[in-house]
Amino acid sequence: MPYLDVGEFYSEFGSFDVSITVPKNYVVAATGNLMNEDELLWLEQKVEQTKHIEGFDEENTEFPVSDTATKTLRFVESNIHDFAIFSFS
Repeated sequence: MPYLDVGEFYSEFGSFDVSITVPKNYVVAATGNLMNEDELLWLEQKVEQTKHIEGFDEENTEFPVSDTATKTLRFVESNIHDFAIFSFS
């Protein structure tokens, strides 16, 4: 498929079913729908925890250590151009 500068996209539409294994304490954002119910619940708990933070604490700025346990997350989406992922602990 040649690239035409008058079009909006270069690539075809596709469907993705992606499984990603990361340390258990990592937060992952990605294209598509997260299929892990337990991870959705964990993320909702994280949101509730952040609602109660009153301010920035300079004493607690140490970078978290990656957990030795892992989790596998599954993201599914149809009719998209690209798959992207972002992760942090």
